[in-house]
Amino acid sequence: MALIRELGRWQPVENESAGRDKELDFLGDFEELVDYDLTTNSSHQTGVKSKLEASTSEQPKKRKKRKNKEARSVIDAESTSSKKILKRVFEFFFTDEETCALDASLHEWIHLCVPDPILRALSDMKFFHPTPIQQACLPSAIRDGMDILGAAETGSGKTLAFAIPVVAGLLGATEKYNGPSALVLTPTRELALQIKQHVTAIAKYTNIKIGLLVGGLSVQKQERLLKKQPDIIIATPGRIWTLVEDGCEQLSNIKNVRYLVIDEIDRMVEKGHFEELNNMLHFLNSSPKGSSVHKRQTLAFSATLTFVHPLPKRLLAKKMQPMTSEDKIENLISLLGLRKRRQLVDLTAKSGLASTLTTSCLFCSSLERKDLYVYYFLAKYPGRTLIFANSISCVRRLRSLLSKLNVNAFGLHAEMDQKKRFTNLEKFERLKNSVLVASDVASRGLDIKNVDHVIHYQVPKVSEVYVHRSGRTARQSKQGLSLMLVDKQDVLSYRRICRTINDGRDFSLFPIDKQDLKKYVVRVQLAAEIEAIEHRVKSEKAKKSWFRNAAKEADLPWDDEENTTEQNSEVRKELRARVSILEQRLLGEFRENDFDAAPKSKYPLFTKPFTDDADEPKSAIAAQARGGSSGKPKFAVKLMRKKKQRRQGARSVHKKGKKKTLANRRR
Repeated sequence: MALIRELGRWQPVENESAGRDKELDFLGDFEELVDYDLTTNSSHQTGVKSKLEASTSEQPKKRKKRKNKEARSVIDAESTSSKKILKRVFEFFFTDEETCALDASLHEWIHLCVPDPILRALSDMKFFHPTPIQQACLPSAIRDGMDILGAAETGSGKTLAFAIPVVAGLLGATEKYNGPSALVLTPTRELALQIKQHVTAIAKYTNIKIGLLVGGLSVQKQERLLKKQPDIIIATPGRIWTLVEDGCEQLSNIKNVRYLVIDEIDRMVEKGHFEELNNMLHFLNSSPKGSSVHKRQTLAFSATLTFVHPLPKRLLAKKMQPMTSEDKIENLISLLGLRKRRQLVDLTAKSGLASTLTTSCLFCSSLERKDLYVYYFLAKYPGRTLIFANSISCVRRLRSLLSKLNVNAFGLHAEMDQKKRFTNLEKFERLKNSVLVASDVASRGLDIKNVDHVIHYQVPKVSEVYVHRSGRTARQSKQGLSLMLVDKQDVLSYRRICRTINDGRDFSLFPIDKQDLKKYVVRVQLAAEIEAIEHRVKSEKAKKSWFRNAAKEADLPWDDEENTTEQNSEVRKELRARVSILEQRLLGEFRENDFDAAPKSKYPLFTKPFTDDADEPKSAIAAQARGGSSGKPKFAVKLMRKKKQRRQGARSVHKKGKKKTLANRRR
């Protein structure tokens, strides 16, 4: 045992805040011993060292292994059999009792070749049992160093299935790379941040540094982050390709990455999306034979990796062959440049949905009916609800409408400021009874805890998007509900999803109580009218602001008073007065009719018969045959008509021009 013998005096630390740990904030001040000597006392040999010496004295001498000066564990493939336990490098973290308890609780992880520092972190995270995708991928990735193409249902633990092999490989590295050792690419900023949190958690007891490179944040700040030489970089394709193109010095050796991970690979390689990813892959794979690219381990995961859907009739009429799952996999192997030592792990069901997910639908005759169904659902089945829309304008409108109905609604879309996006996501996760209205930027990969319901306010155009949207709930074998609202414009997309996921059958109808539904009609009508008027006023302001800015750029004079007629000012006054009256009526409606006092539950009883409503279609055929307006405000309908007339006029002019040219040729 080492003893300290004082030779000098204790002196106060000049800059004590620099080395202070947050856990030591309760201490008053710090002093240091400048001059001292270490002596050993053989009579007090205790602890880990004495145990190791006692065990080694009884056993025969073994071949000396090379030490790693950076205190990283060395993974020996021969010693990771199911009958042996990995040697504990960080034994000072545990007492003997804790070590035995850890072995008992994490024995399933130990047989998957997971090193000790990660085991300790998994124990802190209460992850005692690996998921099927982790059991299938970890031995091949860690022990055998194989490339992995993994597919499993949403919420099945795919993030740890690729994060653990990367961290384990860096722990076992015997040489230091000049630059980042691992690169993780994700489609969205929110997903990149989430992966960083997971990797940081499992690397808690290591000296591995992790960096985040995403758009929406300062480039200079992220360049300073790269100067800290992170071992793992988690990035979106656009930002990292921009830095590579700009010749960022810290990314000059990015070709030498030992590990490449691509999450949501099928979305990332879609035609017309993420062109930067194709550039990045071409750049990484452009090294000559024998270089680091042929030693690189690649891991790619998605919930819809092998998911294919039938071709539309117009392409089948041209005798085009539909793509099979095997064709899709071969294309990915070629694009990623995978080695021959690879493994495909596909644990997805035919539908790609979790077994604990309940799917349902409602057919709507108008936009107002959709709004009414959404508010009815939120009022009767409280919880954490995620509502998806296809367009950003729809996200803004619906969030504004729900806010006027006293619903805790937050927005999330691509045009939103990055800081605001993170803030809204955190608020949604924190509040138990809240709503997040989002575009498809939130449909993939996000692991938001305890999402109870997913509502498809607008039906997605592609079946894969439906699978990923619905996968935000029913995660980790928990219960979840997915509700699709189908109107006349959504019928074709709905039928396509039914063919791909539900064998052509309709989804079960969501039970609606007609008497309860009538209670909320007045509220929704008032809120929708207020939102429509406010939207009209905002549009006029935006138009006026555009003209003002255009005049300023062209150095033309602009006077707001001259460009505002008396008629326009009177109209604005009337609209403000109308909004004030409607707000008072809506407030009175909330005071008089307190429907919130009724008992509620998170999920409906599908055994309860659907209450017949003569005003609503009962099938996709009836919804498509239903005529009538789209339920949009009058000014929006007029604008659409004008655009349609312009298009028709342009087509007629184009046709006349064609006829003239043909006549000239004949002459």
